[in-house]
Amino acid sequence: MTGTPWVAAGLVAAILVTRNLVHSTYGRALIAIRDDEVAASSMGIDTFRYKVYGFTAGCAFAGVAGGLYAHLYTFLHRATSIS
Repeated sequence: MTGTPWVAAGLVAAILVTRNLVHSTYGRALIAIRDDEVAASSMGIDTFRYKVYGFTAGCAFAGVAGGLYAHLYTFLHRATSIS
């Protein structure tokens, strides 16, 4: 099941992926969109496409966190997730 080594490995992987994403061309485009969407669009950045990429990356992190949470408790009930 999920233990400290798995959580630590997931944390390190998430930090590395996030750091590499921010310093890539995709990350720079996401930062430009966050700062000023109209200016980023006028510079030629396809804002819709990069917003979808950012949303997908966020969903991937949420999926990994949910998988670790499910393995930690081995039984999920509505009352445990809404607290």
